[in-house]
Amino acid sequence: MFNSRIDKRKWFFINFILLYILIQLFISSLNITVIQFIFGCKVILFYIPLYFIFYFIDDVDIEKNIYKVTKILSISIIIMSLIGIIQKKIGYYNLLSIYGDSIRAFTTKGILRVFSSTASPFEYSWACLIVLAITFSYILFENRNKVLINLGFISSIVGIILSNSREGILNLLVILFTIFLMKCIIKNKKIIKIYILIIPILGILLFNFASIIANMDIVTENVYLNTILSGESFKERLIVFENAINFYESKGIMTILFGNGIGSLGAAQSMMNKLGYNILANPVDNMYLYLYLNIGLVGILGIFIFIYLNVNMIVESIDKVKQPYFQVSTLAIIASILVSGYFRTVIEGFIVQILMIYILGLSYKYAINSKKNYS
Repeated sequence: MFNSRIDKRKWFFINFILLYILIQLFISSLNITVIQFIFGCKVILFYIPLYFIFYFIDDVDIEKNIYKVTKILSISIIIMSLIGIIQKKIGYYNLLSIYGDSIRAFTTKGILRVFSSTASPFEYSWACLIVLAITFSYILFENRNKVLINLGFISSIVGIILSNSREGILNLLVILFTIFLMKCIIKNKKIIKIYILIIPILGILLFNFASIIANMDIVTENVYLNTILSGESFKERLIVFENAINFYESKGIMTILFGNGIGSLGAAQSMMNKLGYNILANPVDNMYLYLYLNIGLVGILGIFIFIYLNVNMIVESIDKVKQPYFQVSTLAIIASILVSGYFRTVIEGFIVQILMIYILGLSYKYAINSKKNYS
């Protein structure tokens, strides 16, 4: 059942994760409370074992599991979209009388953005985006007319629209573009890898450029640029980013290398304040900054090496597997998460974590099996 010849890379990452948890435990003991560290681990590390479900198992039919996952996710999103449509029809004020004041947190200026099937507009739109990537890849690459898959694809788009999320619309475009691009350049693996892996670097450069010109005369004189770059949301984020970086980097080189401790920034902050702890609570809406301030440059380097190895393995397997749509959809989801990371700490969402980590592990195992069969 279990493969006795586990390659060194697997053990390296398992040992790296365990060692880094110990380092973070030590750093966290100096900077944050135990409860904060535990909650931070729950947010960042709790779902990682999902990645390893298929890692050591040889006698599992990956292709059958992949199609089962596709069908189950399609059914789930169809149901969630139907709930959304029904609640949209009921109307905001009628729902307010049913749910009470708690529903106000899920609206923007009286416009309903989320439904009882998820915890937030962010979670709902990402569930739809992940299903969108898988179903659209299936339609484009498999050339089979499956009613359930088609309904899943349509329902995911409906769900993204109903979520009233700008981030959802942006990532919808990223996913569609990425899958179309891979369909066109499926044999040029080097271009695919560069496209996926250049997103973090390109995004950081664009974000820094935007922050530099935000207060320049060219912005104040141009109505369109002024709306984008001088709005309250953008400027507020820049202030939060700068304050967070200055606060944590002032603690010295160890914080820069290893962070301030898992749980020192993000959802754990807000939760600790709700529990009555007096902790700096101004979470940054940026995944890269979030990771940097929590686990440092060393932790980020480990994550990017992990992403590179997975992307490399999955890309190399595209022309060797019987169902390339799943590999393509995984790459499209990775691309959209890397893009969305500039506007939100995506990895804090439990739906994103559960589905993404599970799908990534399944894709990687599929790639390994295809390599063995091809050889």
